[in-house]
Amino acid sequence: MPKKKRHSSSLKDLIKGVAVFLQDVEAKSMLDLSNPPKSIDHTLNYDYKIVNVENNQVNIKLVINIESIPENLFKIKLEVIGKYLFKEAINEEMVLNDVPFLLDALAPEVSYIVSFLTDRMLKQPYIIPPIISLELDVPKDTKKKNTKAPHLA
Repeated sequence: MPKKKRHSSSLKDLIKGVAVFLQDVEAKSMLDLSNPPKSIDHTLNYDYKIVNVENNQVNIKLVINIESIPENLFKIKLEVIGKYLFKEAINEEMVLNDVPFLLDALAPEVSYIVSFLTDRMLKQPYIIPPIISLELDVPKDTKKKNTKAPHLA
């Protein structure tokens, strides 16, 4: 009996376009600018949800929480929606297999938004790396990541 042909294309080969929409933003600055710290670190938490997979379109919601260390500088929560268009119909299994690639397409926009907001709040942009890396031991349907990285622009 002949083997069934598996779909061998990854989503990287099938992607036609990505649009990023800022759905919600909460930003708090708690800094007394008269006495700024010499260095800043941060904690970063994120969650994502595959909102829908329909024919050749996918919507993914990404929620990012970033808080400065020391805690009294800033706190930002962003919700962005990534709308992906593909050259052909895809399914949820294909999306789950390529979630890191799909989320990485949102990362530069998230980094830019955080930089813009912190520039307005602190008079200096705080730049987070435009990368979202997922841990392999977390269930595929919900990802959470905590990172600490020194990064002062």
